[in-house]
This record gives sequence, structure tokens and C-alpha cells, in this order.
Amino acid sequence: MNVITISRKDPLLQDVIVLGRKNARKLGMFPDGAFYEHASKNCILGAIESDRLIGYLLFRIIRSKQLVSITHLCINNEHRGNGVAGRLVDSLRDKFQYKVKGITLSCREDYKEASGFWKKYGFKPVKEKKGHNNQNKSLIKWRYDFGNSDLFSLLTWETDKIKALLDANIIIKFRDDNCPENVEVMSLQADWLEEEVQYFYAQEIYNEINRDTDKKRAENTRSILNSFEMVRFRPNERDLVFEKLKGIMKGLSENDISDRMQLAECIAAGLKYFITMDTGILDRSEDIYSVYNVRVLRPLDFILIIDYLLNSKDYATYRVAGARYDYSKISANDISRLVDVFWQHNLNERKHLFHLLLSGIAADVSNNTVWIVKDIHGNCLGIFAACFENDHILIKVLRTARVKIQDVLFQQLLYDICQLALKERKHLIRILDDKLTATQQEIIEGFGFERKKDSWDKIILEGQYMFADVLKNPIVAKNSGQLKIIGDKIRIIDNDILEDLKLQLERKLWPLKFLDLGIPTYIIPIKSLWASQLFDHLASNQTLFGAEAKLVWSKENIYYRNVKPVSEKAPARILWYVSEDPFSGIDRNKGIVGCSYMEEVYTGQAKSLYQRFKNFGIYEWQNISRMTNGDAYKEIKAIRFSDTEVFKKVISYETICAVMKRCGRVPNSFTSPVEVGKDVFNEIYKLSQRGHI
Repeated sequence: MNVITISRKDPLLQDVIVLGRKNARKLGMFPDGAFYEHASKNCILGAIESDRLIGYLLFRIIRSKQLVSITHLCINNEHRGNGVAGRLVDSLRDKFQYKVKGITLSCREDYKEASGFWKKYGFKPVKEKKGHNNQNKSLIKWRYDFGNSDLFSLLTWETDKIKALLDANIIIKFRDDNCPENVEVMSLQADWLEEEVQYFYAQEIYNEINRDTDKKRAENTRSILNSFEMVRFRPNERDLVFEKLKGIMKGLSENDISDRMQLAECIAAGLKYFITMDTGILDRSEDIYSVYNVRVLRPLDFILIIDYLLNSKDYATYRVAGARYDYSKISANDISRLVDVFWQHNLNERKHLFHLLLSGIAADVSNNTVWIVKDIHGNCLGIFAACFENDHILIKVLRTARVKIQDVLFQQLLYDICQLALKERKHLIRILDDKLTATQQEIIEGFGFERKKDSWDKIILEGQYMFADVLKNPIVAKNSGQLKIIGDKIRIIDNDILEDLKLQLERKLWPLKFLDLGIPTYIIPIKSLWASQLFDHLASNQTLFGAEAKLVWSKENIYYRNVKPVSEKAPARILWYVSEDPFSGIDRNKGIVGCSYMEEVYTGQAKSLYQRFKNFGIYEWQNISRMTNGDAYKEIKAIRFSDTEVFKKVISYETICAVMKRCGRVPNSFTSPVEVGKDVFNEIYKLSQRGHI
């Protein structure tokens, strides 16, 4: 028996689909398109005996959590009990044991044979949750941990699960869920949060329950605790924190003492979120965060943070000029208005101190620069204040107004700060504003900043480098202890992992590019209209109305194209070739105008892909329909790309052909995507940077 990877073109894929259909009662409904998509990503393993499929394992890679998740493990009836399942899981383990943290899967509790297999293999039943099946059977979440060292922890932007402690008043409101005012609390149990958040309760709650003289109600409260996990900690650490909290939370009543104890348990256990409705604790949230880095939040605030992290994590948005928003200089008349707009009263910032800070920055014109973003009506939407010192730039204020586009605008401010540092030839950006929201801090971290004691720091390097040279760079050695650790351990890293690490570091140290990064590169043609609206702000500046801010500033977008002739593989680099269009009125065409990272490639029916990604980009259904000649069921591709860097200098078609020839490639008309090597990318990128500011 052999185990092979089944590709999209492999005839055995049809056998996989047939076997899956035969076992759909237990596996669940799984459309043919999903099988094709998994095969395109090399995510199906097949057990083969005498050229026949006797079983398969279908999985997906959860990159953000560094896990492999098994979706199907299916064996032919006549081959069950012969070790086929073990061989398939062995192959999956061998393939990923040095690349991810572990393997995960969910299995119904009543599937005793399957559960016995997972237990015997070494999987651990890490969680049980209520299922949504007709029999209402619970699902057991199993996990097999590889025990890999935390070598890449600095580049992992999400933990496996966000952990939060629920205050006793939240637990009690869960018990009394029939009260209409408990809607906010009950939202914490939304289905979409189930896989992302792990809730805990404090041991101290048992004391509160014991004080309840209504025994039936107390028992109901205890039963609620079965839905969550009890927090664990070292008692001596809890006691030290409890004593120190007396300086922040000074009440002496039984409830005050209990509040302090619950918070002390949360801090001692290492949890970073404390969810409460208690206004007394919420009023002290700034002091608690400044000392313990623990966020005290209302349920609604916590839910909004998680929603943002799931949908807008790893931002590096570019461009402001392409949209109808402008920067302006600060004036004395602006100060009071800026204070009213950007004062962080929700973070307990003192208004008069913020007024003094802005006034002092504005007055020191020789050392500081202040940029204000305003819309066409003159409303202030964003601000940052920068000071230049030696080889670094200090950001003293970084704020956005409470508007719909505040998150993408915050990313744009970060991008422009990076551009300012490059222009002034500063190698380190240091953000000193300590009144950043939790969401903003997550965005900053995803942008490549490292958390220091009193600041957020980012190394900013420009140009092309060899990977090993960056790790030995004196700027890196001086300013990033984390990256220095990576350099010290580079000799023991597997080659496959090394390539992944190069890609992550390249994106962390933007805008540098590694000369020896071995991921694929594709030159992909795009019309000037789509380029100007999706990413090329220099092109959209040439149009009357510009681009829509939420599109042109967005980190991620979708580009549709025909299935043939190239099968792209992600992750990859993209070089965008804008086709010639003499009627567009835009002169940035017939050349390469920028580069992006290809995150994922999806193949499926046109209508299905459009419904899935219609919130991305500017495409309307008529655009897709025109591409498929009106056939809604024709297969097309959707390319998800991010982190586009726009070239100030367009690389002309003639120059591209010359580069292709020098690299041993035949020149191409670029009517469809073309895969090229890193040598072509390196030379084109080098040409794009000449004369770049």
C-alpha cells in the first residue's frame, strides 16, 4: 500500500468523490467543488493498493493558527481495520510535523470506533462542545501536538485561541438569560465566536455562589459553569497581585474584595481579557492595563475587537492620494477641534493633558511634523505627529476619528509614517502614543512592529538583500532582539521552514525584498481601470473622481480570471502588468506598475465565487458575466492578493522583454499570467526602485 497526494488532474480524484458520497451520512455533505479546491491545494492524501483507491484523508491548513485540520478520513469498508487509516495519518504527520504546531479535528461523541482510533493514535480530546446535528450529539475536538519549539512565535500574529475571563456578573446574566437587558451579554455565546474564543471563570465565583441564600438559584449558577473552564494559576502569584490591586481598586466591601480576587486570578493565569459589566472595574481599566497589560472590557467591546481581528488581521494598507482625502498642515485654530475629535476619553485620557501635548508638538515646528487627514468637507479624520531623532522617527500622536473607515485609515497612516521614515532615511520607527485601542495595537503588530516596554518599534529597511545578510545587519542586531535570536538558530532550521520564515520576515521588515526568496512569481495582466481602483493610487490620481477609500486602501482584494493556462500556487509574488489601453486617459499602462503577495487561489463556478467574494473589490456581476460570456456556471479563478507595493516608475513592456531575455526566458505578450523565476522578479524590482523616493 502506498500513500500519495491526489492532485486536481489525477483520475483518482473521482474515486475520492465517489467514496466520500458513499459515506456522506457520517462525513456530512461536501460539494464536488470543495473536493476540487482541496485537490488544487494538494490537500488530499490517497491510500493506493493495486492501483485502486482504498481510502483518503482530506485536510486544510490553518495558516493563522499554524495547524492542520482533518476534514475527512474515509476508508473503504473491506479495508477497514487493516491499518489504512493509521498510514494516512502517519503520512500527514510526517508531511507537517516540522512545519506547524499540530493536527486538529472534530468528531461526534457517539462515533465510538473513530474516537477510539484517535485516542489510540495519540490525539487528546481537548474540548467538547454541543453539536448542531439532528441527534444533538456533542462534538469532541481532538488535537495531536507536535511539540515544536516556539521559534517563530514573533511572527505568529494569532494565538490558537483568544482566552478571556468572565466576571461573575456575566455568569449570572447567562443564568438569567430571559431578561431583555441581557442581550449584550448573551451575544458572547454567538456561534461564530465558539471556535475563536475560550472563556474561563474565576475560582472566586464559588464564594459568591456560596453567599447566595437561594439554594435553587445557586445550583443553577453552578450548572452554568459547566459551559466554561475554571482558570488555573499559582496561588502565591495570585496573592501578590491581589495585594497590589488594592492600590488601584480600594473598596473594602465583600463585593469589592471579590472583584479584586477575580481580577487577580485572571492576571495570575496570564489571560489578557477580563469581561465585565461592573462600572467600578471598567472605570479603572486604564490603570489596570498600564500595570498588567490586561484589558477590562464590556461584552460589546470585546465582541467588536474579536470580529475585527478575524476579518482585518495582518493589515499593511497603502495609499492615501488615490482617494478623495487630503493631508493638511496643523494650525493654531485646529488645536481645540483636534482635541475634541481625537481625545481618547474611553481610555480615560485627561483632556487638558492631550491639549497640552498637541499644543507643545505644534509649537516645536523645527523638530516635529504633524499630518492631518481631512475629507472633502474639511472634517478631521486622522492625525499623526512625528519627531526626527538621530536614526529614528518618534511618533508622539497617532489617532483616527470614530468613522466607518477608521481602521483602514489607521493602516494608511502607518503606511505614510513608513514612507516618511524612508524619505528622511530613518531606520527605526518608534510609536510612543500610549492611548491606542486594542484593535489599533493588533493592527500595529500585524504591520511588523514589536512591542517594547514603553513603545512599539519597527525596523524599516529599503532595497534588496540576501536573507543571511539581514540577520547580520547592525540595525537589526541593535534594535531587534527577537530577530537576532532567529539569526542565532538559523543553522538548525529545515530548508522548507526556512523558505516560509524568509517570506514572513520579508513581510515583517517591509519594504525590503529578499533576493534569495524562492516562492513562485507570476506576471499577471490587468486592465488599467481595475488597477486604478484596486491598488494603483498613482493611476487613480489621474481620474476625475479618484478611487473609493475603502477599496484602494484595503490590504486585501480579489482579482478574477480564466482558469487556464497557468495554475498559480500560493503563497507567491505577483508582478502586475497593466495592459495597453489608449482610451482610459491613464498613462500608467503597457508595463508593470506594482507587486503584491498572492495569498490564495480559488477555483469554482463563476456565480459561486462571486457570491463568496462580492464584498471584496469593485467587481459587479456584469463584469464576471462578461468574462464568462454569460455562463454563470463556468469555472473561473479568484486570486486573493494583499500588501500591494505600487511602483513610482512603470517598467515598460520593452524593458520587461529585455529582462526576460537576459534571464533566459522567451519574451511574452502577457495576455495571460506567466510564471517567472526570482531572477526576473529581482531585476524588475531593482529597476522599479531607481530614482524612487
